[in-house]
Amino acid sequence: MILKLYEKILLTRILSEVSGRELLRNEQFGFRLQNSTALQLVHLVERLSTNFDEKKLTGAFFLDVAKTFVAV
Repeated sequence: MILKLYEKILLTRILSEVSGRELLRNEQFGFRLQNSTALQLVHLVERLSTNFDEKKLTGAFFLDVAKTFVAV
């Protein structure tokens, strides 16, 4: 219980420092308040649509690390 409280306090302070100093790029959505995977997908679709309209070559690289840290 006390460790969870400490973790929450520490996370809040770290995120406050990181956003206050602008250490993360705007494209970073993981572990940030009011940013979600769905919002990141909206940004991706907007960029793809814009590049398609401007006839720009566009590539993407997707990496799924969901099960990277699962113990076997």
